[in-house]
Amino acid sequence: MRKIELNRLIENQKSIEIFGVDDDDDNRLLLSVSLDGILEPLIVYPIDSQESVFQIVSGNRRFRVAQKLEFVDVPVQVIKPIVIDELICISHNEYRERKLSHILLAYNKYNEIHNLGQGKRGSERKIAIKLRSEIFNNVHKSTMDRLVNCHTAMTELANGDEQVYKELLKGLDANGKASGYKKFLYAKVKEVRNKKRIGEIDVLTHNEITVYKKSSEFMGELDDESVQTIVCSPPYFRMKEYPIGDDQLGQEETLDEFVKRLAKHFDDAYRVLKPKGSLFVNLADKKENGEIVPLVFAFTNAMIGRDWKWVDNITWVKRNTQYTNGKSSMCVHENILHFVKTIQYDYSLDWMETSERVDDGILVASGTKNVKFKSAWDFRHPFVTTNTPNNHWLRESCQEDGIEMTHSATFPREIPLMSLLSTAKEGDLVVDMFNGSGTTAQVAEELGMRYVGYELSNSYMAITKCRLENYQRFMNVELLKSA
Repeated sequence: MRKIELNRLIENQKSIEIFGVDDDDDNRLLLSVSLDGILEPLIVYPIDSQESVFQIVSGNRRFRVAQKLEFVDVPVQVIKPIVIDELICISHNEYRERKLSHILLAYNKYNEIHNLGQGKRGSERKIAIKLRSEIFNNVHKSTMDRLVNCHTAMTELANGDEQVYKELLKGLDANGKASGYKKFLYAKVKEVRNKKRIGEIDVLTHNEITVYKKSSEFMGELDDESVQTIVCSPPYFRMKEYPIGDDQLGQEETLDEFVKRLAKHFDDAYRVLKPKGSLFVNLADKKENGEIVPLVFAFTNAMIGRDWKWVDNITWVKRNTQYTNGKSSMCVHENILHFVKTIQYDYSLDWMETSERVDDGILVASGTKNVKFKSAWDFRHPFVTTNTPNNHWLRESCQEDGIEMTHSATFPREIPLMSLLSTAKEGDLVVDMFNGSGTTAQVAEELGMRYVGYELSNSYMAITKCRLENYQRFMNVELLKSA
């Protein structure tokens, strides 16, 4: 090993072409080098016989960091001159800490070099595949499969625009998980396909229902104190990314930022809600690094601080649960928080006194008086027959209409149904500030109520249209038989 002056070294342009230059990556290495120096020598070869200039084969990042730190020279390992191609760059980057985008780019470049995606056969192909396996042996097969799926989706979204593809690659690294980003990309692809098929839907109208394609933060279409009941399910906090733009609710960096923004989002709801009206908000806590992120607790406190009164907390016990990592139970529930403006709010359970669904595991009665909900609505009971409530028939209906079903988190129809039956009456105006697939809209129409929804996704608008035009063919009306 020897040392060579920085001004005698030339960067490896082929490596830059493949992996790019990442200032954040360089800055992290800079901190390490400033403390410990350059511990691993750069690999170089002489360009001329006098050895006045050397070509870097491996070590671009160390070279750039050395320049920033104003080093005079760096340690190098000199090898014989070679042809620097994509394979050399990929193999020399095998042991560096690579981002997901680097792995994907290297994998695609390798396949391109060996024409592995074009039906190549024979012994040469077997050798190439074996070498590919060796180069990417530290990447789990399932991760690589997801990265390849991401590439396919990003290619369709970019539609030949290299800059768009690069931006999507940055999103892959920012997300940090191939599985999560794959779901986001697939939803975005479906969104684009739907837009091509159905065009833009700015306003959806159906009988007494109107859905606006806009944010519900400012509901200028609604008069002061005109709404009887609001039922909504805001975006999850950093659990699901929606293909509706970068500045979307739920993608804030911290819990505090999300809670403040979400609580403020309901300021206009306070304006439009009648003095005796009700607001139902579906929220769920989450776990990060082994700890529960206390979203429900923090949000409830924030709402109380904005003059809302918290009068009930209903537990929605779900059938379609997700595995919870760490040393804890598996979470099977979400919360339905009931807020009002005054304790003298409208509330009646008269409809339960004759309902055939009383005392079936969700509702409970004591004789014929004082009929009430249980505080937990247990959807593991046969009351709901699919693992993802409302999705099966709706997905089929969407397919019939040529619409991609992009909503995977619909809540059961019975949640807005029981909320509206208890706090509103026929002819009242109800609102869903996060319309989604239109479950609350459907229930409002079933009950003869007027409805206004707000939605940012064009696909969700189309799905809502499909729901409203088809739900009567499929809906289960048992809860309403005697109500």
